[in-house]
Amino acid sequence: MLFFNITLIEIRRIWLQPFVWIILGCIFFILALMFLVLLNNFYAEVQVKFTGLANAPGLTDTVFAPMFFWAALIGALMMPLFAMRTLTEERIQNQFVLLSSAPLASHKIVLSKMLALFTVILAFALLSLIFPLSIAKFTNLDWGKIFAAVLGISLFQCSYSAICLWLAASTHNLLFAVLSSLGALFLLFVLFISGASTDDSSLFTYLSNFAHFLPALSGLLGSQDIFYYLIITALFVSLATIRLHFKRG
Repeated sequence: MLFFNITLIEIRRIWLQPFVWIILGCIFFILALMFLVLLNNFYAEVQVKFTGLANAPGLTDTVFAPMFFWAALIGALMMPLFAMRTLTEERIQNQFVLLSSAPLASHKIVLSKMLALFTVILAFALLSLIFPLSIAKFTNLDWGKIFAAVLGISLFQCSYSAICLWLAASTHNLLFAVLSSLGALFLLFVLFISGASTDDSSLFTYLSNFAHFLPALSGLLGSQDIFYYLIITALFVSLATIRLHFKRG
């Protein structure tokens, strides 16, 4: 019962503040503009180039694939702000003493915070479906690719939020926690670029969560990609648990 109460408190801490609504509003305003630009470009230029070609790419590949890529990237940029509020902000507001004295195991505390972050990820994924649904009545879309891309976004952000949660558990400085989380995202991107640029660095590509997300944009979300995200999420949730356990002790 205490676990569910703490989870509910964490969810309310996120969603009852205007902070989350402002960020989501700004992100989806940017995505809406991007969607309109991509849609206009498709009807004005892309559609004309592919007229008469067999198996020509449609709206799903030329509009929603790039839009979902930017949605995942921009959405990931917001995760440090939410993750930092779960642990680092508690220390700033002197609430960590109450949390550390709670008769609850460290892994359950971290899991409750991860579940609260997952509600943000789930809301972001569901709101992303607004764009294809808005034109579904007027054109044929490949919903298999769209749902694969949305699932890829969710797994991508879930693994990254676990990294952010570990960094939040590792520092008392809110600014350093945010900057280190953004640095981790940049490092993952650099690993992907390094692996993609040379044939001898496939390990770098595999270690980057970008490499496992991009196939989902084409509807190719394999079991190895899903297992990668689950392992990375479990790994950094475990590291955050260990870090919290030592701080409580």
